[in-house]
Order: sequence, then C-alpha cells, then structure tokens
Amino acid sequence: MPDTEPRPRPAAATEELWNAKQVAAVMGISATEVGRRLKRGEPPLPRYHAGARADALWVPEDVRLYAAATDHALIEPGEHPRLPIPRWTHLEPLPEPLPRKLDRVVTLPLRRGYLFNGPHPVHVRIWQGAVGGTERTVCLLAPVDGHAVQPAQAALGQIIATELVQAGLLTADTARRARWFALMTRDPYRYLTPGADPQRLVYLSLGLPDTPGLLRRWRTADEDMLFDHPRTLPVQLADLARLIGEDVECYPPDTHTPEVVARYAAGQRPVVLDWDPQDLAGTTEHIRVLRTWALELVRAGDRRAAAAVTDAATTLAALATETDSQYERTYEEEDRTVVDRRIHRLDAAERDELLLFARDSGGATFGHWLRLHRAAAALATALGHDTATDRRAALTAAVTTSDSMLRPIAAAHADRHGGWPLRLTTHGNDDAAAYLATCAWYGPKEEDTETAARLRDALWEDERENARFGYAPDGRLVLAAADRSAFAATCPASPYAARHLTQDFPGFTSLSDGRRQFRPFGPAALCGHCGMNRLGAAALPGGPPNAVYCQECSPLLLVDPTLAD
Repeated sequence: MPDTEPRPRPAAATEELWNAKQVAAVMGISATEVGRRLKRGEPPLPRYHAGARADALWVPEDVRLYAAATDHALIEPGEHPRLPIPRWTHLEPLPEPLPRKLDRVVTLPLRRGYLFNGPHPVHVRIWQGAVGGTERTVCLLAPVDGHAVQPAQAALGQIIATELVQAGLLTADTARRARWFALMTRDPYRYLTPGADPQRLVYLSLGLPDTPGLLRRWRTADEDMLFDHPRTLPVQLADLARLIGEDVECYPPDTHTPEVVARYAAGQRPVVLDWDPQDLAGTTEHIRVLRTWALELVRAGDRRAAAAVTDAATTLAALATETDSQYERTYEEEDRTVVDRRIHRLDAAERDELLLFARDSGGATFGHWLRLHRAAAALATALGHDTATDRRAALTAAVTTSDSMLRPIAAAHADRHGGWPLRLTTHGNDDAAAYLATCAWYGPKEEDTETAARLRDALWEDERENARFGYAPDGRLVLAAADRSAFAATCPASPYAARHLTQDFPGFTSLSDGRRQFRPFGPAALCGHCGMNRLGAAALPGGPPNAVYCQECSPLLLVDPTLAD
C-alpha cells in the first residue's frame, strides 16, 4: 500500500536552512524545547527534511515570521536580543480597529536625554487589544511642534519608552512586547511629492539588554533601561495601519500642539482653528490706521508728514497682498480631515484695491528704506513717547517690514560707507549747525557718486531743490538744504538707533579745536572706561576695536586716547 503521509519537500541545495540548534538560538529557547514542539506538531514547523525526522530543517523566514506573530524576541546570529519586526505583507486585515488606550501629550523628564535635559512633551498614542488569541500593543511616538525632542532618533526613542514605563503608562512586560513606531517632524512641502506619506514614519527596533547566563525570553533584571542597541527602520503609514486596523491621523505643520491633540482626542473631528500666522488681520488694521492718519495730515496742510505716512501704508499694502497670496499657495489644497485651519484672507475687492495702492510704493530700493526711516524721525516728535499708540505701532510695523526686505542692501551700504545716510536738522541743534559751518562746499567726488544719491534720498523732496554738496573736516560728504535748516550725512548710527522711533539720531562730540565729531547713538551698553551700563555708548573713532564708551567718557578719551588702553 503506498505511503500517503505528507512529507516535507527535499531541501534545495543552495537555500539557507536552519537546524534545531539554530532555531533554538534565534528564538531564545533550548534545542530540547524545539524538539518537544516538533514532536507535538507545534510551530514553527519545518518545511524541509534531510532524511530522519530528527534532522528536520527550517526556513529562516518562517521562524522570523512566527517570532513576530507570537512576540518572541529574535536573537539573530551575532546580534543582541531584539524585539520582533512585524512582516507587514503577512498581516491579516483586522475585523475592527484596535482600541486606542492612550492619546495625549505626555511631559517626560528625559533624564537620559543626552543633549536634552529637563521635561519635554511627547505625543503618545497607544493601541491595545486581542488579535488571534494574543495581546497586541502598538505605541506611536510623535514630536510636538516647537520642541526639540525627536522620538524618531533611535537613542531618544528607547529613552522615551523607558520613561513611559516609569511614568506608569505601560508595564515593563507590555513595553517589551509592544511594537514601537515614531513619527518625524512634518515636512511642510512633503505634499509636493506624489504618493508620499504626509509624514515620515520609522519603526523603532529596540534590543533587549544583555542577560548573563542562560538566555531568557525576557530580561528580568531590574536595571534602569528596558532597552538597548536601538535601530530605526523606515516604514509606511500603511504598515502601521495594518497593525492597528485604522489610518493614523497626521497633524498639519505647526498644529501638533498639546491643545490641538487634546481637542482631537476629545472627539472634535476636525479641530477648527482660526489661522493667521503672519498677522494679516493686524497688517490690514495698520494700513487703515496709516491711511486715516495720512488723510488728516493732508487736511492739516502737512504734506511732508502725509507723504511719509502714505509711504509707510503702501509698504504694508505690498506686504498684505503678498501674505494673502502666500496663504493661498500654502493652505488652499491642505487636507482638513484632522485640523481645519480657517485662514484669514482678503476679499477680492480689498485685495484689488490694495494692489493698486501698493503700486505707489517706492519698491525694494535703498531709497525706499531711507524714506521710511526719515518718516520715523520726522514723526517721532509728533507721536511723543507713548509706545502704545496705534499710529506708532503701525509706523513701526512698516519700518520693520522695510528692514526685513532691504536689510542686505542697507547692511552692504553701511559696510562700504561707514554708516547710514540720515537727515539731521539744525533747528535748535547748535552742534549740528556748528558741524555744518565747518564744511567746504564742493563735490561730490567721483568715488562718492553712490553716497551722493543716497543723501538725496534722505532729504525731503522740497529740500532737494538747490541743495549743495560739501565735505566736513572729518571727510564725510554732506548734502545741505539751501537754507541750511537740514542736511543729510552718512552717520555712524547703529541700526537700532536708525530704526527705533524712541531713539534720537547721532549726536556730536566737541573736539579740542572746536570742531564737532559724530557720535553714534545706539542702545545701552557697558562703557569700556567707567564700566557703567550707559544708553548711547558708542565706538571711539580710532579707538580699540569691539569697545564702546559712554557720552561722559568719550570727550576725555578723545583728548587723551591712552585712557582707553
């Protein structure tokens, strides 16, 4: 009678196979236990044999798959014990999603955080439930926007896993049987890659610390760290979805915060947010304030001030229309299933009107930068020192906007010419009048052509008519109005002094021969001579580098420079 008992197929000569001892070593059990399982017909079953049943051979992939399905730690040859890596393609679809046991931002001390000490928030999601007669636990770690801790870094991932156990959110045994994943910080431009996941995901392959003596399935020593020898494996969000039975929510850039996570976990799907990161609403309000102010100045007959305020308003109008366009490009096609950002936008009529108004701006030129700073100087007295006024806030916003656009141009000019071309008045300023009286009226020289153009930009339009160029004794080119009521010069002012409305412009120091010398006026700094923190401390012409001196000490040092040594 023919033998009808099914037999394993013969082994291919070139295929890698494991014997019972190798299977035992990888699974962390004894060869005797492997023999008992084989005798009882329990998995992992051999697929091939080479004669007698005692010589059964296993396919390594079958052993790894069995270990992954039953939560056995793998101990590959030459490796440390390691939590199993699921074989994604072999996973059966779940009839229903695993219960979500935890979904909140947890603040952990991260005492072993290498570069990161002190408490840090981490978004922790844990799914846990029975699958095929065994308990399945899946942990997902994610960074919180605005914080430096990245759980996707293998070393930090294993630290966070240990901290979660110490915080009582998982038992040590459950943590060692869990599948650990971590999301990377979201790339705001990842949506441009067709077919890419909205957020990168890694699998944290965590090893178990070495255990002396006979290998055990799980380490029972009570050392501080639960895991060791971590690795990361790039995976897809679909791989995680197979394990938990549902798609994982990915928060849009800049919205992964404790407040948004708490609202989503509480059932707000999607979480609705008012969104205006560049304060478009505030910019449009500044424009309204400036335009109303300019109209009042026109009616009062102060056309200089009206022109300055209008110039500031057109700068902000250009900013508002660009911000509106950026919002449209960035958020128009954004997925809103998790977070629905209600973007502040200009309506069509408002946008068209601001586009026409912005065309009157001087554009991104150095002259435009100078006009705004001249406006700040001219209007500072009228505004007084009440920094809370809407007009001061609007004008400061315009100057700051111009600085952000033209800072490289202005900085390059200051480096080449030793300062910023600024307008100074002689009315009530005897030092300025004395400085102007020592000028020789000729020029400009050919090498000062660019500076001359900038000085013209610094004066008011009506002051440029019949204005004269000259050179001060210190070699600086100046441009004075015909009535000498004002002049423009390249002043060694700090950017802080040139920008802030509450600061005066550079003053003068009297020299021993009666001449006047420009003194840069900047923010408070420690005087290099008296050591006091003085407002207006400035560098000494020809003095030590990287040192500043207050207004009381500078005249002494100019007379006797050795005092600065």
